[in-house]
Amino acid sequence: MESFRKNAKISIYTPGSLKGRPVSILSCLKPPDAQEDLWSAASSVANSLFPLAGMSGEKLQSEARLLTELFVHAWKNRIEVLPEDLPRMFLDPPFDAIGGVDVELLVPKKRRQEIAITLSTVFNSPNFKRWINGTPLDFDHLLEEANASIFYLAHLDSNERMMFIALLLRTLHSWMLRKGGSDKLKLLLVFDEVYGYLPPYPRDPPSKAPLLSLIKQGRSFGISVFLSTQNPFDIDYRALGNARLWVIGRLQTANDRRRALEGIVEAGISIGERKELNREISSLKPREFIVYNARNDVMRKMHTRQSFSSLRGPLSLDQIAEISGFQPITGKISGDQSLLDIPPSLPERVESCYLPAVYDSAILRGFNVVGNISLYYEPFLLLEVKARLEKPANGEIKFLRLMPASSMQRDLVFSEKMEPGIRSEQLKDCPLGEKPSLGFKFRPINRALRTRAGIKRVLDGLRNNVAEINVRVYKCEETGECSFPGEDLISFKERQQMKLMERQKKEIEELNRKLMKISIALSKEVGELRELERRLEELKTSIFVGNLIKLMKGSVKQTFRGVGGSYKKIKEIERRISLKKQRIAQIELEKANLEELIRRARAPPTILELTLRPKEVHVSSVMLVWVPVAEARALVGNRMVLVKANCFNGVVSTFQ
Repeated sequence: MESFRKNAKISIYTPGSLKGRPVSILSCLKPPDAQEDLWSAASSVANSLFPLAGMSGEKLQSEARLLTELFVHAWKNRIEVLPEDLPRMFLDPPFDAIGGVDVELLVPKKRRQEIAITLSTVFNSPNFKRWINGTPLDFDHLLEEANASIFYLAHLDSNERMMFIALLLRTLHSWMLRKGGSDKLKLLLVFDEVYGYLPPYPRDPPSKAPLLSLIKQGRSFGISVFLSTQNPFDIDYRALGNARLWVIGRLQTANDRRRALEGIVEAGISIGERKELNREISSLKPREFIVYNARNDVMRKMHTRQSFSSLRGPLSLDQIAEISGFQPITGKISGDQSLLDIPPSLPERVESCYLPAVYDSAILRGFNVVGNISLYYEPFLLLEVKARLEKPANGEIKFLRLMPASSMQRDLVFSEKMEPGIRSEQLKDCPLGEKPSLGFKFRPINRALRTRAGIKRVLDGLRNNVAEINVRVYKCEETGECSFPGEDLISFKERQQMKLMERQKKEIEELNRKLMKISIALSKEVGELRELERRLEELKTSIFVGNLIKLMKGSVKQTFRGVGGSYKKIKEIERRISLKKQRIAQIELEKANLEELIRRARAPPTILELTLRPKEVHVSSVMLVWVPVAEARALVGNRMVLVKANCFNGVVSTFQ
């Protein structure tokens, strides 16, 4: 022993405490290497977490089954499970049934919410933060640091001890399977006082299954298990039956002696020898032990030397730190304590939905981030209001408004858009889901909104807010119609133009027919006018030439005699030309009137703008929308700013 003490490198670990050498259990939440060991590993981890939360795993069979399936589902899909993810996964499982049984029947939502709140409380407590800092619970790493590792658990309560021992044994079992078989001793597990961790049927604490597996399979893999107890009656018979080396001291009760004898008989001793052994055990004196080796069936009595011990009791954590020479971890544990792991409950009439997280913390990669990046869901109330407008606009109008749910000011704020980069109209068409994205926590909801009175105040305030809105409405003079609520001017004009054209279609067709007839008549009259003007011109030319010839022949009398008849013909043609021009002017006027009528029929409608107030206002729906946000402090130039990014649409905003 002195040689071992001098040559061995001993490490003393203090799980659950930062004063000594803490141990991180996060590695235990990773999937085992052997797929066939997946379910048993998940079951062990799940059953280990319930005692830590102060709940008895034996009374939570359905809940433990659900938590086990959550680990199995995550590990099969290569999803990293973190403690802060478990409450939300438990509340909203990524599957609907387990083994053909609906999740809601197995564990109702109300019960899931209770468990999720309990787990969230435990995982966010300062004590649990001390379980995720320190040396990882990885045997490759532990054996590299020392060839003797002591896990000091005296400072833990019973639930914490059960959790850690179960995780330690499960981790050791997975490490054993990964290393493969061996006929040489690779590791000795010494368990001082196994009482309560390996009880007989029907009790089944989380530590029992992995410890039994190590006892049964360990020798084939070079793992030896050394157990000590003062109460063998409380040890499962399967463990006793697999023991190969027995060291039995004074047993005070007959039950303990009987259970020890039953185990030795299972190991190979005869019934006759059992009676003799019973007498030997009953007559043992202080510092006397019976040693039985089942491998070579050798039994002997052993006396220890007389020695003195002060029996000072367990060491304190400060003494452990001093002995091990390890510097205790100091300082505060980082993390935003105001964020929640699971969404808070709301009154029944409020539906909850989530925007999917398209981006993660990488969205802030372009900023000089100082400190940690917080990923969380920001809550907003999306409210739909229906109302009717005053005359002359009769019709229903809808309003969509947003209100921040994490804070509730004295003067309620309703808006169509809010930071970080969300608009009420866009949310109406967004792919809203029933489950949040993993890795995001939740901003708390204002306490007032978790009550019916608080919701009623919001609804009353929204109704009053909408009733004071001036709604712009357009009216068409020609049709007497008003625009629909929310319809823009261009759309209303186009709609009224189409309606006017439909209404005046026959009138325009009739006007076009008349215009065509008048155009034909006008063309005919103009043609006849041109003919008369031609004839008049020819007549004048003919008279002029004839008279000129007569004058040249010296027949003056004949010349004057023919002038009177020709003049009458000219006057007649000129009269007819004058009538034609009057007729043409009249037809052109009629044509111009028809063209004006057609132009007016095709002219754009005359639009008037009205301002009206809503009436009969009522809130038609209330929905809580969770918006994924990435938030961090960052240096921009020489200034420190707050950066918030909408992880759904990628909009980034900065605040002083």
